Amino acid sequence: MKTSKIGALLVSMLMVFGCTNDLEEIETSESLNPVDLEEIETSESLNPVFAFGDTTNGVIDAEGATIDSSGRLFDAGTDFDFQNATSVLPEISSEQARNGSNSIKFRLVPTTPDWSSSNNLIDRTEYVLAQTGLNTLKYSGFSVYLPSNFPQHNIWTVLHQWWQSSPESPPIALELDDNTNPQEYIIRYRYGTDKNDEVSVKAHTATIPKGQWVDFIFKWKISPSGDSVLQVWVDGTEVVNLSGPSFKLGYTNTSNSIREKFGIYRGNQNHDMIIYMDDIALGDSYNEVDPSQGGSGSISGYKRLQCVGRNNAYLDSDGSNNTDLDAVGGGNDGNDDKYWEFLNVSGSTYRLLNKETGRGYLDGDSSAPFVDWDPIGGGNDDLADKHWEFIDLGGGEYRIRNVDKNQYLQGTSGDDVTLTTSTGNDTKWTVSN
Repeated sequence: MKTSKIGALLVSMLMVFGCTNDLEEIETSESLNPVDLEEIETSESLNPVFAFGDTTNGVIDAEGATIDSSGRLFDAGTDFDFQNATSVLPEISSEQARNGSNSIKFRLVPTTPDWSSSNNLIDRTEYVLAQTGLNTLKYSGFSVYLPSNFPQHNIWTVLHQWWQSSPESPPIALELDDNTNPQEYIIRYRYGTDKNDEVSVKAHTATIPKGQWVDFIFKWKISPSGDSVLQVWVDGTEVVNLSGPSFKLGYTNTSNSIREKFGIYRGNQNHDMIIYMDDIALGDSYNEVDPSQGGSGSISGYKRLQCVGRNNAYLDSDGSNNTDLDAVGGGNDGNDDKYWEFLNVSGSTYRLLNKETGRGYLDGDSSAPFVDWDPIGGGNDDLADKHWEFIDLGGGEYRIRNVDKNQYLQGTSGDDVTLTTSTGNDTKWTVSN
């Protein structure tokens, strides 16, 4: 048994006999045998892993993925290490899918705590998504599906964690709260010198619905001395926004690397637990990891554009080759003239083809600043005035630049749509289905 495991077992025994009062950090197994969240981690940071990294981004979408007999996952051209304390391997499943046809199914079967060994105090079925350094700004996105019969449980359960060292608990974690009905999740962060002065904070908690996909996006930088970043969106809504010189994440006297993991990690409990995860992504921007886009970093299909600075009014085509803004409501929100097909030119640049019959491409008019639409055909379909670069501002917002005019799409107070060099809220847009 490794030294860290022996120490963890001693800590667990001390907890049983009431020799600690760290109430926030103690998570209980039944009512008698409390075990701290990461007490029985080993010094795995010493060992290299297969995963994404500081300069290697990607998305695990489970399409064409394989899992071998040892549990190792191969997807996105990369092997991902499997960490387990269970006999049930994950599987590529078509039972549920956020996008495409497949997701990853994780299962843990009922277990009973065995206090003869610290190895027997936890269940886990997790993959390592990424190994990165401290002070690195990244985005992570993923979607979680809890089946409608997901059990009410009475001990800590973690679905996604950013792990730094042992015996410290993870600097950032997405947890399922125990003994909550309806089920709630917790976004938790921690900081300190090491385990001895670890501070744990619940940044956000809310209900997580069963029987449907829930999208999470984390913008994060773990800097134990300050200047950390933690910004979180759930189904596109910002729920956490923490940063600044005095904001700390992680531990100053432990490992200099972060290992990001996803799956199920829990204390022993008498419950059969299944979850599905899809479109698990690491990247450098919100759009790059957005599960609603399949974590593909690109936008596809017919979408509506809404101007943030104009009460989210829709970009609309009309019958005289013009464009304007149309207010939300009034029964017209779903009309075809508000839908634009995203046709990728390259990277984050698109042509936008209006769905209304007989209409054409969004066009930066030669008489700028006005924006109109140009009919299909005539040899002009792929000119640069019909190319629009979507600049990711985070939080699902974009600034849309006309490649030919090098100006931004703007919604005006008179409901006109023009081009401008300014960068106010009237040049911020969201993309909706």
